Amino acid sequence: MKKILTTIAIAITFIMSGCSDKVVFEEKHNFPNSTWMRFDPENFEVNIKNIDDCYDIYFTVTVDTNVIRINNLPLVVNIEDSEGSRRIFMSDIIFQNKKGESMGKTLGSFVEYTAKAREYFYFNSKGIHKFSIKNSTQFYELKGIASIGMKIEKSNMDITIE
Repeated sequence: MKKILTTIAIAITFIMSGCSDKVVFEEKHNFPNSTWMRFDPENFEVNIKNIDDCYDIYFTVTVDTNVIRINNLPLVVNIEDSEGSRRIFMSDIIFQNKKGESMGKTLGSFVEYTAKAREYFYFNSKGIHKFSIKNSTQFYELKGIASIGMKIEKSNMDITIE
C-alpha cells in the first residue's frame, strides 16, 4: 500500500510540474475600492524568451456581484514590444450565458471570470512586451471590479512557422 501511495504521489508531482511549464506569465492586479477607472489602463510587462512558440492569452477578472450590474466586460488591449512595434486587439469577458447563468467561479460574494483572449498568438520579437489593458465600458468609474489578471501559456499547437 505504501508503495502505491508513493507511486501516486510521484505521478501527481510530475503532472503538476508539467502543467506549470506551460505558464510563461501570470500576474494579478487589485483595484483600490474595487473600482476600475475607465481611462486608467492596467499595465503588465511580459518577458518573452521564445518567439518560435505560439501562446494562449487569458484574462481573469474578479467582480463583486453585489455591486456590478453588467453582463460582460469589454477590453481594449495594446501590446508594445521592446522595438516599439504595437498591436491592438479587443477582448470580452462574458459574465453570464444566454440563460442568465454565471460563467464564473464563485468565491463568496465575488465571482472570478476567465476568458481566453487570444489563441495561438505569436510574438514578433524577444524581450519585454508591455500590455496595456483598458476597460471599454461606458462607465467612467466601473465599481465592483476587484482585480484583473493576465496569464500567458504555451499553446498546444505543434507546428513551426518559418
